[in-house]
Amino acid sequence: MTPFFIDEYILVGARVADTVNERSFVLKQVEDAKASAFDYYTFVRNAYLQRRRALVCDLADTTEENQQLYYPELDREEKP
Repeated sequence: MTPFFIDEYILVGARVADTVNERSFVLKQVEDAKASAFDYYTFVRNAYLQRRRALVCDLADTTEENQQLYYPELDREEKP
């Protein structure tokens, strides 16, 4: 929750910084995927389709360990 007295442009700047930080967490994985894939677009498309199909069929592994891969901000939150 953000205080009402913080201007929106400051919040946008903070969100941009968070996005860049989150991207840096997966940069090595993206570089490895680009190096090993013959066609990177096809690689990403197939990975997305496989994950989406698993989510639709309720086959996706939703363990905490797997979720942290996609949502690194969970590492920063306090756990009860």
